[in-house]
Amino acid sequence: MYLQKNFLILIFFLSSTILCAQQTTSSAGGIISSQGGQISFVVGQINYTNVGTKESITGGVLQVVQRLFNNEMLLIKVGPNPVVENLTIQIDGTLKSDIFYQVFDLFGHELDQKKIIESNAVINMKDYLPGIFILLINSTNQAPIPFKIIKL
Repeated sequence: MYLQKNFLILIFFLSSTILCAQQTTSSAGGIISSQGGQISFVVGQINYTNVGTKESITGGVLQVVQRLFNNEMLLIKVGPNPVVENLTIQIDGTLKSDIFYQVFDLFGHELDQKKIIESNAVINMKDYLPGIFILLINSTNQAPIPFKIIKL
């Protein structure tokens, strides 16, 4: 009787562990800290399928960072990541100061730099070779916000 009871308890714990388990593969992640707080992020989607025409929205992860720029809270969205052709930067809030982006390869070579005039900016990455790039969102007298961008 004692062995049957222990056996049933063991089966119960093993089956509940198997039923509740989840598995994921993260391609990148980290923690971003600033004066205003801390945010953690995980880029967990490493594969996606483009459905439809080339003009349709492709899959990928949208990276969102909230940052205080010159006494104003801005919400910065960058995506899709991984990117195939166009990477979009969307800034929610009023742009009181000059904000610009820079794209670097892993060797530190600057590949692109432009001022963000409106709330949306599109970076054409179609001609870039597949790999990993660093996107910096900069403003005068502020620490840059880095994003790791994967180009397929």
